[in-house]
Amino acid sequence: MKKLLLWFLVLQLMQINNTAAQKSDAIQKTGWHKIGEVVADLNMEAESIIIPKPGKYKAIKLEVLNAPIKLLALKIYYEGDVVEEIPLQCNLKKNEETKVVDILKDKNLQKITFTYEVIRTVKANTVQVDLFGLK
Repeated sequence: MKKLLLWFLVLQLMQINNTAAQKSDAIQKTGWHKIGEVVADLNMEAESIIIPKPGKYKAIKLEVLNAPIKLLALKIYYEGDVVEEIPLQCNLKKNEETKVVDILKDKNLQKITFTYEVIRTVKANTVQVDLFGLK
């Protein structure tokens, strides 16, 4: 009887673990995902983020992590040499995100380039910019 009870508990734990893994996979397939990053040199005026695994997204947003910058514009590069230009004109403080930018949903996103100006209230020489995509 003890062996039977032990087997029952083992099977229950395996089922719980399998259910948790399936939920984790579902979370990975939808929602916001970090799809790229760059450490931008504040002595430059533009930077690019190449998407390591090109894919289709509904929207994107950028997050500035360690220094404020003024984002001027985005160029979004898709498969098939399709390029979309989006003016932004937004001042981002440290740890702040851009607004959500809707993009072409039927094309694989390959790269974005952004132009920016430095807000010279900081002593930093670089700023980390993370790119997120909405599945």
